[in-house]
Amino acid sequence: QSFAMTSSFTSMMLLAGMLLAPHAYSTQRVYDVINATEVLLTQSHAQLKALSEYRFQRVVFLGSGPLKALAQEAALKLLELTDGKTVAIHDSPLGFRHGPKTFVDPDTLVVLFLSSDPHTRKYDCDLLDELRADNEAGKIVAVSSQSSGTISMQDILVNDVPGVQDHLLCLPYITVAQLYAFHCSLALHNTPDSPSSSGTVNRVVKGVTIYPYPEEHQMGDVKACT
Repeated sequence: QSFAMTSSFTSMMLLAGMLLAPHAYSTQRVYDVINATEVLLTQSHAQLKALSEYRFQRVVFLGSGPLKALAQEAALKLLELTDGKTVAIHDSPLGFRHGPKTFVDPDTLVVLFLSSDPHTRKYDCDLLDELRADNEAGKIVAVSSQSSGTISMQDILVNDVPGVQDHLLCLPYITVAQLYAFHCSLALHNTPDSPSSSGTVNRVVKGVTIYPYPEEHQMGDVKACT
């Protein structure tokens, strides 16, 4: 119900997945993820609220494959709900290991969405180890569906979803970022329902003109498909 319309995002993401790849969204898997998300919200609420009270000036969200797109959404929601007061960026773990890592300083929170794919997870965990060894970030939090690897007590674990692939893990993972952004908004004395103090960012995007698509382009698209 907040400005960021968090339930709208997860509902649309789930619907799109079920329409485009129904074989990957069995009823049992979806219910497993929904139940795990409800437990996660209860168990991690206090932790995420406490994390927001550090008032980090910079936050980095990292993820591989579909989780990189999720990291982008997480950064967007944090920017929206903090009215731009918190600088949030996203990247892939491999991409972040070079120049972008210079973004990290003691006032930076790094959130790493760990992949469930065994091969990809190795690269994710390597970066997690590297960042912790650097000891530059204010805090580093991994969000994972598995307790194996380099998971620590400060990380967030999604329980009871063995074998669930990343496209479904997006659902519980994003709620972690959404709840953190919500509490960051409150910590900054923002109103989550209307966080933009200038009013230049609105719940419904304004000023967008829909231009007619040229007929010759439409015909070209049809020919290209055939």
